Amino acid sequence: MTSNDPNDPRLNWATLSQAERDAAYDNNKAVANSPALIAVRNEASAKFRAAHATALDIAYGKRERTKIDIYPARDKAASCLVFIHGGYWQRNSRDVFAMLVEGMAAHGWSVVIPGCSLAPEATLTEIVEEISLALDWLAANGPLHGIAGPVVLSGWSAAPISPRSGFPIHW
Repeated sequence: MTSNDPNDPRLNWATLSQAERDAAYDNNKAVANSPALIAVRNEASAKFRAAHATALDIAYGKRERTKIDIYPARDKAASCLVFIHGGYWQRNSRDVFAMLVEGMAAHGWSVVIPGCSLAPEATLTEIVEEISLALDWLAANGPLHGIAGPVVLSGWSAAPISPRSGFPIHW
C-alpha cells in the first residue's frame, strides 16, 4: 500500500517503531497465502532440478553455500541470466529458485544461479564478495559448462550485486 499523504508515518522511517519497521520488511506476513506459495515454488524447483541435474552444486568458493547451478542453453553463445536469490541475506537458497529456469530456457537462454552464505554466518560485505567471486568463476569457467554468451545479472529481493567479472554485464 502506498500513500501520497505527507503525514503517513511510513514515509518517515525515523518515526516507525521497531515492530512497524519489521512489518514493513516481512513479505511472508504481508501475503496471506505466502506459505502455500513458497511450498509450490519449492516443489516446482525440486522437480526441475531433478530433471536437469547435469551441472548443479558446483563449488566456486570455500564455504558450504558458495556453489553454483548451471543450466546451459543448446547454443553456447546464447544470452545467460545470472539470477541471485533473495531472502534479506538471511534465508533461501539457489536451489529453491530453479523453477524460473524453465521460462528462460523456453526462450533459448542459459541460466546460472549462484548461492551465497547467509547472515549472520557472513557479513553483508562477505556476501557481496562471494557474489563477485561467483561472477569471476563464471567468467573463467562458464565456457567449459556451455556458457559463452552475454550475461544479464538479475536478482530477487535484497540480492547483493557487485559485478567486477570479465563478462559484459547488461543492466
